[in-house]
Amino acid sequence: MQHFLRQLFRLEAMVAVAAYTIVTCALMIDIVSREVFHHSIWGIQKIAVYSAITAGLIGLGLATSKGKHIRPKFTDTWLPTRWVGNLTRAGDLIATITFLVAGYVSIDLVVISYDYEFLAPVLDWPIWPFQIILPYTFFSTALRHGCYTVNPELRPKEALS
Repeated sequence: MQHFLRQLFRLEAMVAVAAYTIVTCALMIDIVSREVFHHSIWGIQKIAVYSAITAGLIGLGLATSKGKHIRPKFTDTWLPTRWVGNLTRAGDLIATITFLVAGYVSIDLVVISYDYEFLAPVLDWPIWPFQIILPYTFFSTALRHGCYTVNPELRPKEALS
């Protein structure tokens, strides 16, 4: 299971790097075309925006893999330290359920966008292919938290900084 999670991290990291590369290239091309040719390329800014959204959402799974969540650390001392293991496991279970529900709801969003043929503004492309990142992200993160619930040793150690 650890090998699978490591490979999933690598795959998602490559997708995030590719998405940020698209963002950078699209914005650089847009800037050069506006400054040199005094004309913007149609839709390139939207492509950059959708790529940035993709990279950001993939980042949720990457953060989960590395234990780099933003959380209220001031609550750490509210309960006895002997409860930490069980509370962490319960938190992973709650996160698993939450992300599974979010994944289900996001599938409904994608299906509705497909059925009603919603189009991305400016591009006039179907929006559902861009939205597929939502259920993927939620289910990928649910899978990780589910693995941590079943086998707490797989959970990454939280960074102190």
